Amino acid sequence: MEFNILEGPSSERESARCAHCNKVMNGGRSDRRFCNDLCRNTYNREKRKQEANQAGEDIVEDIIRIIRKNYALLKKLNPLEEQLVADRHSIYKKGFNFMYYTSTKMIGGDRYYFCFDHGWRDLEYGLIELLVDPDLVKY
Repeated sequence: MEFNILEGPSSERESARCAHCNKVMNGGRSDRRFCNDLCRNTYNREKRKQEANQAGEDIVEDIIRIIRKNYALLKKLNPLEEQLVADRHSIYKKGFNFMYYTSTKMIGGDRYYFCFDHGWRDLEYGLIELLVDPDLVKY
């Protein structure tokens, strides 16, 4: 086996491959990962893009989970699907997140927030009114 002071054993260097294009790399530093700047930049750009996509998918899944939980709580609090008044803070303590909903609608001059067909509107004194979307009620 041949040995070069700058490169180490020649058989070890010959087996080193570029992390992006998988070409055999001859010469250079023994800890080199890429055959050139283009491969290094492309590899890192693709890695960042993949990580961003993964993070975005996690965010969407989290939002869907929150909306489903909100919907389940609204259905549980209003099983008869009629208008009723509830304490906002007690619903919040059960895990309801008022920042996430699927739509809003103006009904009689008041803004209602909906998780699918179940909704609410804010009242005075920390109360909310719960209802089912009148346009989606089945008769």
